[in-house]
Amino acid sequence: MAGRLVRLLVPVLLLVPGVGAGDHPGKGPETLVGVPAVMVAVDSLDAHFQGSAVSEEAVRRAVRSSLEDANIATGHAEDAARLHVRIESRRSSRRFLALAIDLELRQPVRLDRDPERVFAATTWSNAAVSPLEIENSDAVPERVGRFVAHTFVRDFRAANSDQP
Repeated sequence: MAGRLVRLLVPVLLLVPGVGAGDHPGKGPETLVGVPAVMVAVDSLDAHFQGSAVSEEAVRRAVRSSLEDANIATGHAEDAARLHVRIESRRSSRRFLALAIDLELRQPVRLDRDPERVFAATTWSNAAVSPLEIENSDAVPERVGRFVAHTFVRDFRAANSDQP
């Protein structure tokens, strides 16, 4: 019974943004207007995923696929923003992990008081936590890709809907 409840709740939890861009002034979708390209950077995975099919490269491919499916340019362009993906897990029971997905878009910015210098700043962020059956941990890259599609891609499209 608990397993069925979790399977029903997981898709819902991933569609509901956590503490996200809308909660932080200056970090909403409007900061995505005109972003020319997005590079994907995946932080090191924690010990729960060592020895499984989950790897930084698998997560990177899933995120890039979500971006490319939405016609968002990816790559290493000089003016590309960098989407940082951080995944953490904590064992919550014998069968489940609590999976935390954290996304941050960092862009080069210039300060009004010092326009000659360029800094990297987080201009958009979102996060979610959901349960994950340990036996299904190989599905982490796909789940992260879906979260990117439901949060970042949605906001990117909204911000750039009038762009050519």
